[in-house]
Amino acid sequence: MGPLKDGGALNVLQAKGLHEIASDANAVSGLALTFAGCSRVPSAVELRRVDFEHANALALWYGPLEAAPYPNATALAALQKASEIVVESIVASGTAAAVSIALPTLPSFAVSLVSFEC
Repeated sequence: MGPLKDGGALNVLQAKGLHEIASDANAVSGLALTFAGCSRVPSAVELRRVDFEHANALALWYGPLEAAPYPNATALAALQKASEIVVESIVASGTAAAVSIALPTLPSFAVSLVSFEC
């Protein structure tokens, strides 16, 4: 697949090890993505993540809510809030010929969506 004409999106998946926050030996850090074929360095890059700490209602469900068989309205609202994906801004660098985007550490079972226009 050649360069995207009007922008781009890339899904990054890292799925090794256990889905837990403590001492994640399989986390990936120092990952940078490089894209060619842009007309400029993007002024805005968005990152959406789903992992243990981002958009994860299971941590709340099995944690403080103790997997309640019949959650009340407050618990359901908290689960909805915990499952929402937050759009983060990250910075692109490089040149139009080679746009580089550094990603934060991706824990095991992380799914990240990077989107931008170039």
